[in-house]
Amino acid sequence: VTISGHAIEVRLCAEDPEADFTPQSGTVKHWAPTHNVRVDHGLESGAIVSPHYDSMIAKVIAHAPTRVDASKKLIAALADTSVLGVRSNQGFLAKCLNHPVFLEGAATTGFIDEHLASLLPDRPEGEAVAAMTVAALLRYGPANPLVHGFPTPIRLARNNTVYESFVQVLPDGGCDVTMADRPQMRIHAEQVSPSEFALTLGEVRRSVVFVMTETGPVLQMNGQVFDFLDLTYQPEVDRTQAASDGKIRATMTGTVVAVEVNVGDAVAAGDKVVVLEAMKMEHVHTAPVSGVVSAVHVEVGAPTAAKALLVDIESDTDTKPERAAH
Repeated sequence: VTISGHAIEVRLCAEDPEADFTPQSGTVKHWAPTHNVRVDHGLESGAIVSPHYDSMIAKVIAHAPTRVDASKKLIAALADTSVLGVRSNQGFLAKCLNHPVFLEGAATTGFIDEHLASLLPDRPEGEAVAAMTVAALLRYGPANPLVHGFPTPIRLARNNTVYESFVQVLPDGGCDVTMADRPQMRIHAEQVSPSEFALTLGEVRRSVVFVMTETGPVLQMNGQVFDFLDLTYQPEVDRTQAASDGKIRATMTGTVVAVEVNVGDAVAAGDKVVVLEAMKMEHVHTAPVSGVVSAVHVEVGAPTAAKALLVDIESDTDTKPERAAH
């Protein structure tokens, strides 16, 4: 056995690095692995990532004469791979490979904890540009044709941030996209396949992958994936109360393995309420507010979908208006 150069493997996982690497499950709407390096997988577009196994969905392996060359080859391979429909650690892996500590061969088991802030996606700058791009692409879809030149609003949300854009169709078929506090973007799009668009943003031409899921649009651009909720046709809500409404929802698809409260129990913010199991891991859901449990919607052993309602808590701060004194 002889050693020749460097080989590096990354494990593409259905997990959300921005939510403490929570495992994800659901339908892969679009899967297109790179052809430039070895990829071990059993995926196809339309495949379902189950909550019953661990989160790894593919291995991407590159070989090159040096560690740096192998890392750069893998970064390019990840950017050339599309997995849309479930969140993955694709962008996180690329940032790990490009980190100077990793490139120097100095990474230890504490590497992620020590450098996590620089390994997570660039927010919100990247998200804002992605939201404006998605707003334009939604106007190109056959389900949403624009027949006039008036600016129309598109409201998208991701990670509790709402992005509202206004899209105006131009006579040449392009469109101008505006968003508060951001420069206007002029976008022309040409659909080259059901999931691929060739975009011209100003003077820059690039390819993107764009699909629709049950919850909203998903865009891959510049090697990063952005999934959004489409709130365009939903009424505005008081977002100051959204985080403290006392409703605890499942963060993933899984199985309920423990329910720690009953209706009428008093809880404090941070108390353990429900535990889900997904992909061989247990995930604790805690009370977002202090108050009294008003409803329990699940039982031990029951399957639950992501974002399904688990428990309602009536907050201590919920007060009823007092009757005026006479």
